[in-house]
Amino acid sequence: MGKIVFREGENVRVIESSEYATEQELQDFLLRFPSLIPLDEAETGAKPLLPIGWEVSLASGSIDVLYLDASGLLTIAETKLKRNPQWKREVLGQIIEYAASLCEWTVEDVEAQAHRFLNSEQAAPAYRGCTLEEAMRKLLQQTLAQGEGELTIDELRARMGDQLRNGRMRLIVAVDEIHEHLRRSITFLNTYSSFSIYLLQCTRLADGKDRDLFVPSLFGYTRKVHPTRTRGQWDEESFFKALRESCDSVTVQTVTSLYEFATHSGDTIWWGSGASEGSFTLHYMVNGRRVSVFTVSTPGKLWVNFGYMKDRVPLGLLEAFRDELNDIPSVNLPKEVVTGSKWPSINLRILANDENLARFEEAVRKLGEAVKDTSSESDASGSPPTK
Repeated sequence: MGKIVFREGENVRVIESSEYATEQELQDFLLRFPSLIPLDEAETGAKPLLPIGWEVSLASGSIDVLYLDASGLLTIAETKLKRNPQWKREVLGQIIEYAASLCEWTVEDVEAQAHRFLNSEQAAPAYRGCTLEEAMRKLLQQTLAQGEGELTIDELRARMGDQLRNGRMRLIVAVDEIHEHLRRSITFLNTYSSFSIYLLQCTRLADGKDRDLFVPSLFGYTRKVHPTRTRGQWDEESFFKALRESCDSVTVQTVTSLYEFATHSGDTIWWGSGASEGSFTLHYMVNGRRVSVFTVSTPGKLWVNFGYMKDRVPLGLLEAFRDELNDIPSVNLPKEVVTGSKWPSINLRILANDENLARFEEAVRKLGEAVKDTSSESDASGSPPTK
């Protein structure tokens, strides 16, 4: 796009294209104005983006801009101008390497990164000094996002954990001018990969001093070869339909038993919002806070959520819970799962044995009762339990 011509009556005004002085200038615009990324062109119901990082350091380099949305999905934006010799091919390897590094992050890593950024000079004034929960709520209110106004930090953490465990994130290569080779490569990757990768062309035009006109366009999105579900909250019907389509009858029966246990033993069931995989999580409610114990997904996987529990369940109870799980034959969880941000998995084939399943359910039930008893003792004494 070279120029735009405006007509007002008999007069015309020409707005010429204007180059970015540096890649950092393009980064700065994307950081300050996330709405320049028109995700609604590619994704139905896409959530607004909250910047949580700028020049985020990783072992493999630094991410230009990092965002988080209300579905718990991380978005990486990497900028390249046409005069940069890396803009044709190297940028793809670079952004995928960044994504691989982020897949090793925990929920706590994301929260720590968001805390650092929101308390830095790079954060927008409206969000500066906010907690992650406060910033996300402000964003959703300002963008009039429907149905998300009451989003809590526990729900956001659960969603982040779901996305990270399944390696889901969004990658965006932002350029000032489209290169056909790059567009074809990104379209191919977006068709056959489990993650989403787009090419953003953000054309800039000058309209006088301190006035810019941006024309953002998103490229590379296409229908996946493997059909995916429109992102939204899963429920019992959609979860078990997907489970039966992807797992054998033994796994389906085991998951059904775990779900029935969760509905009777747990205080709440949290349903995931993944686009391609569904999940449910058993929660106990303690003093208004969620204690997330285990999660089961539609591919037939089970995780024990030590990473969520370590900051809200006394250490002794978590150690006892781990010991009881390790009493189940073929389960061997290392000590590190208790103190680290870990989500160890347990093979559902092990729990297909009725006795093993009963042991697992009893260990979960005892943990829930113990956490509530400890909380009651804390309330009575006026001091929190020791970890």
